[in-house]
Amino acid sequence: MNTYRIFICIVFPFFMVPAASKAQFLKKLGNSVKQVAKEAVSNDNSADNAPYSNTSSTDHTTPGSKAALKAPAPDFEKQGIAVMDAGSAAYNAGQYFIEQYSSVTPSVNGLKAIVAVGLMTGKERLSELGEGSGNDVAYIYENGRKTQTTTVGKLDGSLLTLNKKYDWYAMNNVVNTGNESRYIKKSALSVSIVFNGKKYGPYKAVTQMIISKDNTKFFATVCPTINDLEQQKNYLLSNDGKLKPIAFGGDLLANRRFTTGCMILSPVTAIASRLAKEEDEKKQAVLQQQMTDAMMNHQNENDVIFFSGRELKGVITEYKWLDNSGNNLFSTKTDAGGGWEAGLYLNGKKIANDKPHEGHAWCNADATSWAYGSLGEVEDLVFKDGTRVSKAYHPRQIEYGGKSYLVWFMYDRVQSAEIKMCSKAL
Repeated sequence: MNTYRIFICIVFPFFMVPAASKAQFLKKLGNSVKQVAKEAVSNDNSADNAPYSNTSSTDHTTPGSKAALKAPAPDFEKQGIAVMDAGSAAYNAGQYFIEQYSSVTPSVNGLKAIVAVGLMTGKERLSELGEGSGNDVAYIYENGRKTQTTTVGKLDGSLLTLNKKYDWYAMNNVVNTGNESRYIKKSALSVSIVFNGKKYGPYKAVTQMIISKDNTKFFATVCPTINDLEQQKNYLLSNDGKLKPIAFGGDLLANRRFTTGCMILSPVTAIASRLAKEEDEKKQAVLQQQMTDAMMNHQNENDVIFFSGRELKGVITEYKWLDNSGNNLFSTKTDAGGGWEAGLYLNGKKIANDKPHEGHAWCNADATSWAYGSLGEVEDLVFKDGTRVSKAYHPRQIEYGGKSYLVWFMYDRVQSAEIKMCSKAL
């Protein structure tokens, strides 16, 4: 009975366990345009204004090629950064870069930059408020070529989705969080998963379930039988319906593409599982002491069990995310303590003192090259080789031609009208 009570204490918590919209964008547009208007009007007659260019590139080269290196800074070529003209937004003329509708994607000719630029009316520019609207003219550029003219209010909503396509995002367990009934169907004696019209199960318990951002893929942990539940035998389940044994009681984490993932297993949970099965009182006492020590002195130190079978022991997972490949774990420690320094960690090893937000660090599949961004919408990028880039718009990692690249936009409306698309191999 004692064992059963302990087991219930372990299992119970596991049962208790954002894309921008066009409307939200239009709501924020006024403040953004207001700032542009103020700067444009105040600088219209300034002799110090830097000249701007409306030239556009016809270069469709692949990342890293010499033809693509039209460097706005003298050292970009030395740093291995490819630069391509992506569009033009002259703020002295009332134009503004609409980053939310701009993106970079791979294409047959290399990386393709899509850029949206708005144009305020003369009245809006001269207005004290400088408010923009959905009626503002909007231009679409593709690799620096103007391909479409529309209005801000009629911009294609799919561009918003494309803008966020390569972003990492938080993955919440849907079990007992309001979405459970959408995917998990319970009967008196069993539970099943129904996902995209396909039924999985029945099982005795579904302890976790995480869903991809596009709602096409999932990972879950299940106990098929009552005996599995009592013996704490856990299985990983995905779209293919196959069951794979995996540790009991951890938290699931997937890579952005949901091709693979890992389990984050607390030592407290692992010890509690052993304690539930232990009958010897002396050994129980030892385990209880170990569990207390883990709870008090080793918080956020967990074991990472990748779906491939690889394990990391006792690594910091305070704020955590997987890289594109799903084979490497980034984590940050916000404050020093417990023998750990504050900073950014990759697979349990500290790589920087900075502490970027979740998802704002990237690496290649074997973790030999990495980069991270600072905090904020426009980031300063730092690469392992020492390269530093100021004011990078929306960095994202893209796989192309068998290689991994970090890509971003650069635009300084005071210095130039040119919007650049930059890329650097990881």
